[in-house]
Amino acid sequence: MTQKRNVKSYVEISEELRLSSRTVRRRMVRMVNGGAIFTFPSANSDAIREAVMVDLVIEYENPKTRPEVDKKLLELLDPYYIFAGIWESHSVYSMIIPSIPSSRGILEGVRRVSGAGSARIELVEARYEFYDRLDEAVERKLTALQIVH
Repeated sequence: MTQKRNVKSYVEISEELRLSSRTVRRRMVRMVNGGAIFTFPSANSDAIREAVMVDLVIEYENPKTRPEVDKKLLELLDPYYIFAGIWESHSVYSMIIPSIPSSRGILEGVRRVSGAGSARIELVEARYEFYDRLDEAVERKLTALQIVH
């Protein structure tokens, strides 16, 4: 089951923390850029009309060249991707493409990128998001680090 996440504005957060909204925004941007916090996009695949939600799964020929390959892939996939999960040996690009037949051309382009190994496109029928485990993991880390929250 998909859960809704609470979303707060910089103003709401600033009032809770008794800081200026500008300070909250600046600190959050710094935390995002430093990898301390991140976001997960959420999409309802059932709501997409006249397009198709897919995942492009790519395995790299050499994990050491992954950063250069990813840069080329991100440029190539820019019109389509909404989220990229990038790991050492493979990546998953969640995308919205115009049609199933268009996936053939996308795959051909990906396979021409030097350093990209195997690639496949998987149709997304439904996506389920479970935030409780992430929330619990964050809570454990904060407790272990003795951070007041």
